[in-house]
Amino acid sequence: MRHQYVDQRPFQTIEDSVEFMDLLDLTIAESRRDLDARLRSASGERYRTGLLLALHKLNQLSESIRKGKRILNDLHLIRTALVGADAKWPEAKAA
Repeated sequence: MRHQYVDQRPFQTIEDSVEFMDLLDLTIAESRRDLDARLRSASGERYRTGLLLALHKLNQLSESIRKGKRILNDLHLIRTALVGADAKWPEAKAA
């Protein structure tokens, strides 16, 4: 199954990866808003604790996404410096 996924290559470029990260970031923000609303009206200590834990994990994920986007931006800048703004990475030669 993994081999099949690799062959499809959903992220052809750094920019494709950035677009995915942006979509994931939006989804995380939407989930945060939903959990915040649920927390405001939540009753029951166990339920509230679960919501707080979920919010904490979303915050951790959001921070990871933010860092990943910075790394992707750095890679984009490095590629631009090495091969130009509109150029693609040259194909690797077989060893």
